[in-house]
Amino acid sequence: MAGRENDLLHNHKVEGGVHRRYPMVQYRVINGRAGVFAIDKGIQAVQDVVASFNWNTQWQGRPRTLQMGHLNLEDHPIHMLPQLRPYRLMDWIPLNSNNYNEWLQADSYIERIQLLERLLVGNIFAFANALEWRLPERLEVKILNINKMRKVKIHDTERIAFNIIYKSNLAIPPNIALGKGTSFGYGVQRPTQWNGEIVPRESKRLHKPSSSSELNQPQEGS
Repeated sequence: MAGRENDLLHNHKVEGGVHRRYPMVQYRVINGRAGVFAIDKGIQAVQDVVASFNWNTQWQGRPRTLQMGHLNLEDHPIHMLPQLRPYRLMDWIPLNSNNYNEWLQADSYIERIQLLERLLVGNIFAFANALEWRLPERLEVKILNINKMRKVKIHDTERIAFNIIYKSNLAIPPNIALGKGTSFGYGVQRPTQWNGEIVPRESKRLHKPSSSSELNQPQEGS
């Protein structure tokens, strides 16, 4: 398999298990096509594979030549902002087996938002630490709206994925991913102009799941 020797491409250890770190290479579906998103050291890892990859293959018994549809290299310096900037986060998975129980036991919408904001701060710190960038001042995060919630499965464990709009005083590059499942296209972030003046049509009131609609308890260690 191309690139198997470089664990930045798959995060698996040679001796078994996985690296618990922010993935520098992330795999996605973009407009119906396979896509790869790389940052920092992951960029060189992907370039090495592209340079040595055999683009000729067999598909349904017929020879085919794979083609790269688009390659884009951008520089996005990370820095603090004097004012909060809005972002849109798609299919963000912040909850694990421990804080999922905290989510279920929360008595109010406010408590749930506060929990999500704490987790989002942690996700942003994980991203900054992976780049070996130390925040020079206090990080601020404020969730403005939860547009959508849905159930997803990662490694046979059900999770809640959120579409949210939030503000932060950190300039964060577009298309990075935050939270769990980032290697598989979850938690992709994009800039937005919405500042909370009008609630989007798809916005739904956050509610505590009833016993018949609650997600299965996530497994430990997943």
